[in-house]
Amino acid sequence: MNLLDIRREHPELFCPGQVWFEQEAFAHRDATPIYVMPTRSEPRAPSAREYLPRAADLAHLYVHSPNDPIWRDYLWCVDVDAEGQRVYVGGTANGRGFEVHRNLVITERWGVLSWT
Repeated sequence: MNLLDIRREHPELFCPGQVWFEQEAFAHRDATPIYVMPTRSEPRAPSAREYLPRAADLAHLYVHSPNDPIWRDYLWCVDVDAEGQRVYVGGTANGRGFEVHRNLVITERWGVLSWT
C-alpha cells in the first residue's frame, strides 16, 4: 500500500486539495508499516546519516493513530520529489488533516522582482 492508496482509503484524514505529489515516484512506493509510535520530534533539520522514514510509512502510522500529538508537527521524510526537494509530512495543528509538502531549497533560480 502506498501513500496514494492510504489517502484514497482515508480521505477524511488528509488535507484536501493536495495533488502536487500524485505523479511523484515517492508517492507510489509501498509503505513499510511502522507499528510503534515515536515519542517526540526534535525541531531541526535532519543530518545526512540519520534514519528518516518514508512519507508512506508515516501516513500508515498516522491513519492508525490520527489523534496522537506527534502529527501536529511537520516531520522530515527520506523521500524527495523529482527536483530533489525533501518531503515532510504532518502539520495537523492547522486543522486540515495530514499534509504532504516539499522543502523548497532557495537557489539562484529564485528571485525577487525590482522596478528600480
